[in-house]
Amino acid sequence: MKAHIITIIKFCLVGAVNSALDYGISNALVYLFGVTEWLSTALGYCCGVVCSYILNGRFTFKSKGNILRFIVVNAVSLSASILLAQLWSSVGLEYWLAKAITIAVTTVINFIGYRLFVFSAESKN
Repeated sequence: MKAHIITIIKFCLVGAVNSALDYGISNALVYLFGVTEWLSTALGYCCGVVCSYILNGRFTFKSKGNILRFIVVNAVSLSASILLAQLWSSVGLEYWLAKAITIAVTTVINFIGYRLFVFSAESKN
């Protein structure tokens, strides 16, 4: 049980690093280099995802993992995020609360997907 809790803590720490990287790159591109917001958002997100794959593999799960499975899990998570954004908007939920709930849901999706599908023993081939 203790090992599982440590894994969750590591996963959350990696998530914080990924989010900070995404945020920093996105804002630097917009404010320092004049890149459009949509492109800056996409590039920041991509950098965060690459960082996530590397750090979760080496630090959190100690497994090389499977890049194709990683992409699938992130596509599912992104899809869930978009669908939830539509749902929260349709019921009039405040953005800050909607975003917080969505982050919680996608964090769970990512953790389960990474643990069972991406960085599992069977994905090491």
